[in-house]
Amino acid sequence: MLATISNRHFSKWLHQRLAKAKPSSTIGLIVDHSEVKNQELDCLSHLHKSQEFRQDLSLDKHYWFYAPSTGQRVLLLQQKLGKEAEIKDKIKDIKGLAKVAAAQL
Repeated sequence: MLATISNRHFSKWLHQRLAKAKPSSTIGLIVDHSEVKNQELDCLSHLHKSQEFRQDLSLDKHYWFYAPSTGQRVLLLQQKLGKEAEIKDKIKDIKGLAKVAAAQL
């Protein structure tokens, strides 16, 4: 399951999606750089204060963790482009993240 999060109702949407996923499945989430920077994602609340988490995510563009609410394994993929970026640039960025996800899985 690969999901792109683009609105601020992330928490409710994520919890609904995780509840529907098989417990043994791996979840892939694509998040915006600003959502991580501004600590807007409650599923990452246990990592907000971790400098190592931020450094690893910035360097590798991905980070593995277990969702605190479900215990499911999650591959977090961070897109660098902001909401004002051109659509063609966003597509290129998402394709690059898909390659990272494929390599990780």
